[in-house]
Order: sequence, then C-alpha cells, then structure tokens
Amino acid sequence: MGVAHREYFYIGGACVVGAVGLFYAVKWIQRRIRNYRHPFEHVGVVSELYVYPVKSCRGRQVQWMQCGKRGGCSGEMQDRHFLIINAQTKHFVTARTHPRIVLIDSDVRDNVLTLTTPENTPVRVDLEKVIADKKAVTAILHGDLKQTGLDCGEQIGEWLSKVLEVEQPLQLLYYKDGLYTERSCQRRSRWFFGLAPTQDDEIAFVDLAPYMAFSNESLNELNSRYDENSEKIITTRHFRPSIVVDKCPAFDEDLWMELKIGDAEFDCYKPCARGVMTTVDPSTGEKDPDVEPLQMLREYRLAPEGKMRTIYKQSPIFGVNMGLNKEGTIRVGDEVYARYKDEPF
Repeated sequence: MGVAHREYFYIGGACVVGAVGLFYAVKWIQRRIRNYRHPFEHVGVVSELYVYPVKSCRGRQVQWMQCGKRGGCSGEMQDRHFLIINAQTKHFVTARTHPRIVLIDSDVRDNVLTLTTPENTPVRVDLEKVIADKKAVTAILHGDLKQTGLDCGEQIGEWLSKVLEVEQPLQLLYYKDGLYTERSCQRRSRWFFGLAPTQDDEIAFVDLAPYMAFSNESLNELNSRYDENSEKIITTRHFRPSIVVDKCPAFDEDLWMELKIGDAEFDCYKPCARGVMTTVDPSTGEKDPDVEPLQMLREYRLAPEGKMRTIYKQSPIFGVNMGLNKEGTIRVGDEVYARYKDEPF
C-alpha cells in the first residue's frame, strides 16, 4: 500500500470513528433534552426516614431529616459519621464480615455518642474530648482508598471487640470536615440512562452515595415472591435506605431522574447494586443460610444484558443512589415529586 493510499485509509477510518461518536453524542443530547422536558410529577409520600450514625450499625428511624451534601442528619445524629476499623490493619469493619454490628444501636445527644445492644452495658464517648484530643487515624476503605478520622478512644474500642466477639482490637473513628480523604461521591451519566451532571461530592463514611431511596411497593413485591408458607420476611432494614416512598408502583425508582421532597432536591444518578449486606438479618445479626433476599433478587433484578451487566455482574438492583442538588428539610408524610426518564436505569 502506498503512502497516499495509507493516508486515505487513516483519514477514512478517522471519519468513521468520528461519525459514530457524533451519532451517539447527538442521541445523548436528544435524550437529555427530551427527559428534561418532562415535568415533575407527584409520585407518592415519604413513609420512612433513616439515619445511620455509625456505619453498618442499626439505623435510627426518624420523623424528619435535614439533608446536606454529606448525607442526612436529625438532631445531632449525622449519617455515617462514625466508622469501625481494625486497629492493627486499619481496614474498615462492616456487617459484611461482622454481621453482629447491625445489633448495635447508636444515639448522639449533648455531644455524647452512646452505643447500646440488648445484651451489653452501654458505652459513651464525649465527642468534645475526641475533637480536642485530635488523635487522627487513617483508615482503609473500599478500593484501598484512605480516609482519616478522629480516634474515639480505647474504651469504646474494647467494648466493640467484646460485642462483636473478636480478639483483634478495634477502633471507632469520627468524621470531621477538613481531614484527609481520597474518597468522594462520583456522579456520572456513564452507561445507564441517567443524565446526572459530572460532579464529585464530598462524603463522610458512606460506601457510594449520601442518599438511597426506594418504593415501599418494591419491598412488598419482593416479599410476594416467597412461598406463603415461608417464614422469610424481608424488611426495610435489610436494605438500609435513607428514604422510603409509599403510594407509587414497585420499582418506580428505576425511572426517577430527579426528586423533590420538602425543601430538598435530589439527583438520582445510579441504580443501587446489592450484595451480601442484604442477607444479614437486622433483628438477629446472623446471615441468612439461604442467602436471601439476594438469591431471589438475582432471579429478576439483575442489570440488563450489555455493558451494565458486565459492570454489575451478579449484583441485583434494588433502590437508587442519590446526590443532593438542593439542601432542605424533609419529613415523614411529605409529598414526593419525580422527574422521570424515558427508560429505566
């Protein structure tokens, strides 16, 4: 092949690639314009709200929630602002490997964190002292990303080791703004039909997103699939949501693009993939021997075939991850409005 022919070949190939890229760009823009023309519609009401002060511990059901960029808070309880770690390896500890964590209840009042379980004497931590001591510890979270928190002291670490029945020493870390972190909430449109703006939000100790929501009917639909003689009852707490919406169809959240609740506005940017955490019974702290509800969800809630399935693999979808577009207060009973997408996910 001569030089001239090769040049024509390269130019032709570049034109084809450019044309394909332009085609998909135009389709994306058309979909974006079409979806944003959809008005907000009334979809239901808030039936439940939860704040999880300590990551993986029992959530606190609340009647109202102040929604900020890093998650919800109610009173002095801020969502996932405390993290349990292995004191030796500094790796974070969750119910995935230590399921009894879900039995630990937490409360924050008058700058004091209190942890309780049905079988143990409560332990308390003076948060003003924790801040004054400034004992910064860097933990290792998902993807070996590092994040620093303030050590809450030996007493609570020993208490956690006793409750979780482990020999290795544990520590509890307290999140404060300004400490070192390699983690963020990354909103991306990517491969699903969401049109989230490209944005990185600061987060405390959440896994992926500061908020997660689903329809109550999604849970009812899941439970309806079990045999009527089955003793399995899957509850809201199995899925650890921030917000539960009533009076809308099952899996309506698959189509949400944006939500308005009270004064707050949310960006529904990513379907929530589910894993082994859902198999931990929130009332017993034990993993389900039949790996439910994960096995049932895999029968009908896997991601669509294609790139999305390649990424999500065998992790079924239940709920939607959300970032915050506008801060505000939301309450149980508030009306919920959604801007819908034309296609799910």
